[in-house]
Amino acid sequence: MSKSRFARTSRVAICVAVGLIFHAPSYAQSSVTLYGIVSGGIGYVNNEGGKSVVTTLTGSLQNNRWGIQGIEDLGGGLQAIFALDSAFNSMNGNAQFGLEFGRQAYVGLSGSQWGRVTLGRQFEVSFDYLAEYSMMVAGTGLGAHIGDNDNILGSVHYNNSIKYRTPTVSGVQGEVMYAMSNDSSFANNRLFSTGLSYEYGPLKLGAAYSNLDRPGTVINANGAATVDYVGVPFVLFHTSPLSSKVGVRTQRVFGVGGKYKVGNVTLAAIVTDVRFTYLDNTSLHLTNYDANVGWYAQPDLELSAGYTYTAGKYGGYERSPHWNIAQVGLDYFLSKRTDLALFVDYGTTHDGQVVMYTIAPSSVGANQLLLAAAYRLKF
Repeated sequence: MSKSRFARTSRVAICVAVGLIFHAPSYAQSSVTLYGIVSGGIGYVNNEGGKSVVTTLTGSLQNNRWGIQGIEDLGGGLQAIFALDSAFNSMNGNAQFGLEFGRQAYVGLSGSQWGRVTLGRQFEVSFDYLAEYSMMVAGTGLGAHIGDNDNILGSVHYNNSIKYRTPTVSGVQGEVMYAMSNDSSFANNRLFSTGLSYEYGPLKLGAAYSNLDRPGTVINANGAATVDYVGVPFVLFHTSPLSSKVGVRTQRVFGVGGKYKVGNVTLAAIVTDVRFTYLDNTSLHLTNYDANVGWYAQPDLELSAGYTYTAGKYGGYERSPHWNIAQVGLDYFLSKRTDLALFVDYGTTHDGQVVMYTIAPSSVGANQLLLAAAYRLKF
């Protein structure tokens, strides 16, 4: 069977399965929910690969997705749960990395007294407990920490993973995750990730640690981090500074963040420490400092601003790059599910490249300016 025919058959099978789900008899305390986000826009970039360009933007306010979530009540406070979450490009319809459910695909059990455990393709703990404090998620724009080097935006998803989340006790919740290599050498493309969160009134705090060993498709295509770890233009630092053919031996990320709400104003900040070692014994140490603020001037209008400074230092390669990225945005809500936005992102670098989220990198040693108008629809 040809690849195109197989793809068509797979999509038809999925559509039939979804139809059967939603036409199946409903039982008490059980549910299946279809959800999604469609977001895009138009932007002007002054320096994309050394050239200015007017371009369409996909996922400009939030990553595009559609998915199915299910819950079955098993009694005694225990539930069976599942999620199938697909990412796609809103400008051409392509699935992310060609995967049917590239964001998440997991099944698990959840209980109010003992927490929940899930198994499948999932986000790491750093995304769960730190993303909301970054200026790109808390505000309006595409100003990610350079190259999403700490993966708190979830650019990389992890296969073969088992995740446990504790119940919340006195505002404290914990999470631990292990993504297996599925290889006879246990350290050949695996992830360990853990974290804590705390919430009390207007204050929320989070901390997380992740350790990734030998990621990438060349080393082990069936491991924890595969197609989304390499080959994405806006994701940087996943190969040696000396050769793009040399991959990562280890990547370690530690981060702390928090936010505090005062009336209609939310203040947020996050610091992450990222350490890469490469297979040719070079290394890179990055520290990201991110502060941002959001203000609801009225119930349907939010103004936001943020700034990130990233300091870098290579080992075995005499370079110490650093980056400055600033962001200002305005978000107008037509309804609870639909909003329109305008935003500006501007980044500068010394001895590096600048890149906004989903945009290709600038030329070396330059700046990058993004002016954008965007939309988002949730369902």
